[in-house]
Amino acid sequence: MTTGRFSNKENEYIIRQYNLGVKRVAIAKALCRSSNSVKAQLENLDSRGLITRRGKAFRGLDFAEPFVIEETPNYDKFFRITGDAISASDAHVPYWHKDLFEYIFAIGKKFLPKGKRILIFNGDLLNLDSFSHWVTGSRGVSYTEREMNACTKLLEKCLQVFDKIYWTMGNHENRLNTQMGGNVPAERFLKMITTAEIEKKVEFSSYPYSILNDTWLIGHPKGYSERGGQMASDICDVFEKNVVLGHNHALGMQCS
Repeated sequence: MTTGRFSNKENEYIIRQYNLGVKRVAIAKALCRSSNSVKAQLENLDSRGLITRRGKAFRGLDFAEPFVIEETPNYDKFFRITGDAISASDAHVPYWHKDLFEYIFAIGKKFLPKGKRILIFNGDLLNLDSFSHWVTGSRGVSYTEREMNACTKLLEKCLQVFDKIYWTMGNHENRLNTQMGGNVPAERFLKMITTAEIEKKVEFSSYPYSILNDTWLIGHPKGYSERGGQMASDICDVFEKNVVLGHNHALGMQCS
């Protein structure tokens, strides 16, 4: 018998089945819960206006649809990248540094094979102050539009040199997702920033790291250390890969 709080999926199932006329006992059996716990949950859902079936005279159905438990999601859809690449983090558009990117472009042209040049942005490409809890002076549609347009232009410049861009989530990109309750898929986030033409060569991931050639972990952790290489060293011990990190605005690199 299952105990504890009802999940959102269980609540949806209870509402749907009961409103279709299924008896409480049949619902409880399908959920492997006690009849009394389902009764209490029905009262709770009814108090919130989610139950539409009324009238005790209605006898109800003795069977319910099978309740299918969702499989535990696998959080392994991060980028696995093969090839030669340059990693860059914490550009914080619209405050990006022109000279730094000119340096990145020069390295890409000199050392990466033409037609196969890869650029990895490991977090905080955008600043997104409009959605920050901490910054209050950069609000409004015009500011957000200016910042996103600046990011689009920078991506266009990058694609004049690089053939493919992989962009992973940083804490600043996550500002928007946090304000939206975590409901912005990676594909939708990218569409807000880029044009359809850019989208063909740029991929965005809501994961904070990617794996390059199965030997390098390139990421943007939530935590940071005042010692530039400490966080990279700690993660290196866990994943047993070479590690390059952003976020703390100091070079974080450790070889396994």
